[in-house]
Amino acid sequence: LLDRRATRRGSPLGFETINDTRGSGHLAWIEDRYKLITELDRPGETMLFDLERDPGERDNLAAARPAEVDRLRRALVAWRASCTESRKGL
Repeated sequence: LLDRRATRRGSPLGFETINDTRGSGHLAWIEDRYKLITELDRPGETMLFDLERDPGERDNLAAARPAEVDRLRRALVAWRASCTESRKGL
């Protein structure tokens, strides 16, 4: 992706942090061109970025694209549940 030989990820990518994120969400989901940053268990701002048009993540599109936020949030919830189930098997 960084050297422009590939333009798309093969599959979505999720992140969860437990440390201080200086005000941004503790969960992120990257799928296709979009990146969602949010909280699931506590209040916090939801942010949506179009990484193709805005690689610096300056323009939060969450209010303008609620359907995209909802779709990505559902995928993030499913991913997180899958991670929780996987940890039970450790």
